[in-house]
Amino acid sequence: MDDEHGGESAGTGAAGAESFGAALRRRRGLAGLSLTRLAVLIHYSRSHISRVENEEKRPSEKFARACDQVLDAGGELLALAAVPGPTECPYPGLVSFRTEDARWFHGRDRPLAELLGLLGDTDRATEGHPVIVLGASGVGKSSLLQAGLVPAVVHGALPARSCGAPAVLYLTPTAHPLAELDRHAAVRALDSYALVVVDQFEEVFTLCADTEERTAFIDELCRLAADGLPVAVGMRADFYGHALAHPGLLTALRVRSMPLGPMTAAELRTAITEPAATAGLALEPGLTEILLRDLGAGGDGDLACGAGVLPLLSHALRATWQRRTDGVLTLAGYERTGGIRGAVAATAERAYGQLTADERLIARRVLLSLVRVGEGADDTRRRVARQSIAPAAEPAAVAVVERFTSARLLTADTEHVEISHEALLRAWPRLRGWIDADRVVLRLRQRLADDAAAWSAEGRDDGLLYRGARLTAAEEWATGHPGRLSQGEADFLRTARRYQQRGVRRLRRLVGALAFIVVVALTATLLAVLKGREAAQQRDEALSGGLAAHADLVRTTDPALALLLGLAAFRAQNTEAARSAVLSSSAVPHSTRFLAGQWAARAAAMSPDGTIVASGTHQGAVNLWTTAADRSTAPPHLLQGTGRAVTGIALDRRHLLAVATEHGPVRLWNAHDPEHPVPLGVLPDGITDVSALAFGGTGHTLVTGDTSGRLALWDLTRPGHPVRLARWRGHRGHASAVNDLVLSQDGRTLATSGGDGTTKVWTISGRRPPVNTATVSDVGVVFNPVTLSADGRTLLYARYDLMRSIRAVDLDTDGRALRSRTLLDLPNAVTDLALSPDGRTLAVGTLDSEARLLDLARGGQALSLPQTGRVVAVAFGPDNRSLAVGTADSGVHLWTRLPRLAGHHGAIGRFRLSADRRLGATAGADHIAGVWDLSRPADPVLLSRTRCRGRAIQSATFSPDSRLLALTAYGLGKGKNPQTPICLWDIADPRAPRLRGQVTSNGRSSVNCAAFSENGRLLVTGGNGGNLVVWDISDPDAPRQVQDLGDGRFGDVMNLRFLPHSDTLAVGTYDAGVELWTVAAGHPARRITALPDAVQTTSLAVSDDGRLLAAGGPDRRTRLWDIGDPEHPRTLASLSGHTATLAAVDFTPDSHSLITSTGAASDPVRLWSLTADDRRPRLTARLHGPLGAAGFAFDGTTVLATTSGRVQPWQTDVPAFADRICPLAGAPMTDQEASLYPTGPHRAPCTPDVRSR
Repeated sequence: MDDEHGGESAGTGAAGAESFGAALRRRRGLAGLSLTRLAVLIHYSRSHISRVENEEKRPSEKFARACDQVLDAGGELLALAAVPGPTECPYPGLVSFRTEDARWFHGRDRPLAELLGLLGDTDRATEGHPVIVLGASGVGKSSLLQAGLVPAVVHGALPARSCGAPAVLYLTPTAHPLAELDRHAAVRALDSYALVVVDQFEEVFTLCADTEERTAFIDELCRLAADGLPVAVGMRADFYGHALAHPGLLTALRVRSMPLGPMTAAELRTAITEPAATAGLALEPGLTEILLRDLGAGGDGDLACGAGVLPLLSHALRATWQRRTDGVLTLAGYERTGGIRGAVAATAERAYGQLTADERLIARRVLLSLVRVGEGADDTRRRVARQSIAPAAEPAAVAVVERFTSARLLTADTEHVEISHEALLRAWPRLRGWIDADRVVLRLRQRLADDAAAWSAEGRDDGLLYRGARLTAAEEWATGHPGRLSQGEADFLRTARRYQQRGVRRLRRLVGALAFIVVVALTATLLAVLKGREAAQQRDEALSGGLAAHADLVRTTDPALALLLGLAAFRAQNTEAARSAVLSSSAVPHSTRFLAGQWAARAAAMSPDGTIVASGTHQGAVNLWTTAADRSTAPPHLLQGTGRAVTGIALDRRHLLAVATEHGPVRLWNAHDPEHPVPLGVLPDGITDVSALAFGGTGHTLVTGDTSGRLALWDLTRPGHPVRLARWRGHRGHASAVNDLVLSQDGRTLATSGGDGTTKVWTISGRRPPVNTATVSDVGVVFNPVTLSADGRTLLYARYDLMRSIRAVDLDTDGRALRSRTLLDLPNAVTDLALSPDGRTLAVGTLDSEARLLDLARGGQALSLPQTGRVVAVAFGPDNRSLAVGTADSGVHLWTRLPRLAGHHGAIGRFRLSADRRLGATAGADHIAGVWDLSRPADPVLLSRTRCRGRAIQSATFSPDSRLLALTAYGLGKGKNPQTPICLWDIADPRAPRLRGQVTSNGRSSVNCAAFSENGRLLVTGGNGGNLVVWDISDPDAPRQVQDLGDGRFGDVMNLRFLPHSDTLAVGTYDAGVELWTVAAGHPARRITALPDAVQTTSLAVSDDGRLLAAGGPDRRTRLWDIGDPEHPRTLASLSGHTATLAAVDFTPDSHSLITSTGAASDPVRLWSLTADDRRPRLTARLHGPLGAAGFAFDGTTVLATTSGRVQPWQTDVPAFADRICPLAGAPMTDQEASLYPTGPHRAPCTPDVRSR
């Protein structure tokens, strides 16, 4: 790994010399060799050579030597490969791009052009005002101004105002902005500049306490602009309201402001790749895509990343540059930084960890003194005099500032120190925790500084002095922090104390006030006690909120850690945010982590019975765990290795463990008792350098492959005395290292893949040498992981070229290839493959920290499981519902209760529960209506699929006895007379539904919903254009229309619900709110009333007791009524908080809770309690995740929601689920995690002595 002061660049030579890539291309041309032919001769892939020639990859010494020999270059290529590259990093980290960094600044061409256009605009309506660049913190305002605008103007982008080269004045306001401006004016007349740039303009409001100076400074900037001098101001968007208070800025904001938004994906790609190209560096293929994914900006379109991530990206890239290999920024280097969100925290923690105990205390004081906590705005950094926080007399403080400055977390000069970017305030959990814990004290300190400055500016007016409790609090802080007051602040408090003492002396002359003083003292004591309790509660609430927020952030990357953080938040304080954090992690599948400590994993395996997992490390150690729930939090049993990296690990049915290491033998262990494994020796015959190994299905056969391409077959019937059955290589084996291999369950078929670009299939018969029956090869393509179906008739392999695909090859009974097909194309390289025991699901591990599950029966990706690092191995448990995933950064994550993959292709639009809530119906975008068994809410099972004339399903509704299912679909035909189909299915046996009647609702553009009457004899359908029709379905085979209520009064009918045990029908419409009707067989339908306060309705639910009705609409509100007396409904509440149209509402069976959902991924499902006497809902929790339509299961504690084509259960009983978290999460928080996510005075969850609440 290169350090920060040295390194190499891909394909660059010395100044003026030919690069390695160019020399290689020239030499290859002279030799008359194609890329393909050279690849065969030097045993490297065609794509690898191409990347080197195109300067995308730095040549290794081994590669250069091979090319030099084959091309007879006489050492020329080898010498060029050794030329060192540039040492300057093109990414500034947390600090902004400066003017001298202009060559590295890319991706902002469009806003720069817009900004120059505004500054050069001569329109009289807008000329004469400053141009204000507005944007969120971290969006890149300072970089645009310094590295974009300033160099452009210096090079003549604006008309010249004087002779000579254009000059730009760049400044920040500081605490005395007018004095700062005058200081520059004393050096050079302001009107001689081509441009004045005022960056970080918010300092005018945060640092300048003198209102008059602030106003004078703004007036002067406006005057300069009015005189024709271009003035550009950079200001954080959350100070927009502050700026509106000044008339000059108000006009500028209206006519000459430029909002700066987050970078688009295309701009981010440019900002990542162009600096590296300019610096002569290369990016490993796939790194840019991983960075964009982590930023939340996928693709190449206009999808932008979130505001505030650019400093994090720059810091992560700088940290990756420090870990570059041969001038290449690698995926492995990026992973070691901690990623976009973790790189800053990791750097800060590393700097903090290098401090002594005393220096850490000083670090907290120094960093907090550089923060200004927000009041109605976000927290900001503040520039502080260096002498005030790190005087020369305090070498420890000086050392702290130097340490954080060298890590580029602080920016310091001879006079001032400041935090490099406000992103640090958000990205470093430790600092965030310090700020939250000391927020009250920090605010007191800030107010003291501001009030002292105001007192001095007003001529030391006694009316501005502190008195009473305010003075006492300030003095207590000053006493506890000696030496922290400025001279002005000390004078302010000293004068305030003298002034108050004069008043006290006068008060003492009043003897009658003695009793009052006693009462006040007692009251103050009581208040102090209460305030102490209140402060502790506020501390715990802040701590709980922070932990809950962190749980939400890591849930999509480290679900097990999210479980622990949610539990820690809940234990700190039972708040809505904490409950939400716990419940949002309750959805299956669950990830139980088995951590390997500080050593990174290189290989992993799980025993066929799923009871043992193991991982091997780069240091040669092997970690063993038992997966029993009562042992999941226990540390692993460690088999100390030889110091050589583990290259392969395998477990058989007998718990026989085989471990291969670099340049070492294969060791065998009896791991029947994982806590006391017994060594059995090594494989004989000098077998070393094994790169892959696997057991057969019976467990008596082991196959190994080594780095030279040799394969060997072993009989381990007697594990203590292995017998070699066969060994082969050369033309019958692989020409280079064996990358992966797998034995079929019956031990008769072997599949192997090699670095020579071939995948081979072998037939094994007894002790005879295996026969190569099929070879799949493609020059320039590398095949890595392979697996076989249970019967050995299907070969699955990963193809790693530009396509990066999973392919399948059908084999005949003799193992010969019949046909091949592509199963799935992936964005990144595949690291491992595994088939479930039933052969229906393929697990795919990838470089981009994901394990994907493919449904082989129906095709396509069915589920993605996020991992904490690069996947090194995947293995299924015997139940087909558990998957062990080994990751390079930690150990093994065991995913349990994997959902059944059978479901819909695509999204689910509607979800409806039966009356007893034991069946569910889903309407999918695939024109299918699914019937689900919900009798076990934790494990929904798709029983059958139904259709309706091949059209897209609009709704699916159960009859009260759950024996009929009514489907409505989109209309057939176009024009004025479309035909909308309605289908009735007999689901008395839900596994074998039978189509009964079909009918067409003529002239209706869409039938959106349906409802069965209580006796099941009537079906009411509703749709667009006032479509409300009553059907007689006494004979389900021949439905007939009996009433048409669509007289145009309704508008679009969106929802229909019959009240339980009643003829009353609730009609929810998009235009006329909600109405109640009586609909009974043999009687004309009658309107009862319209619900008061009802507006547009898109979702509707009636409680099981028929007393409550809830309706949601496009106004993002849910309204609740008491309809116990349908003639006189009463409005109970209007619930707000959602950000999109309400898609679903539902009550628990006991009517004590309500759920509301919009189906938008960014808008969580909300849970409301209705148990208060006034029936007014109380928000109890939110479920974060990609949830669609939702409803309550029959148990009343499980929420069933649609997601990714299936029904997924979520828990709502917080205490019950919290009690299960420790065994579900597995290993407790590590020391590093505990430091990143401090739990304050509360113990970290699931530590050995704290297992339950």
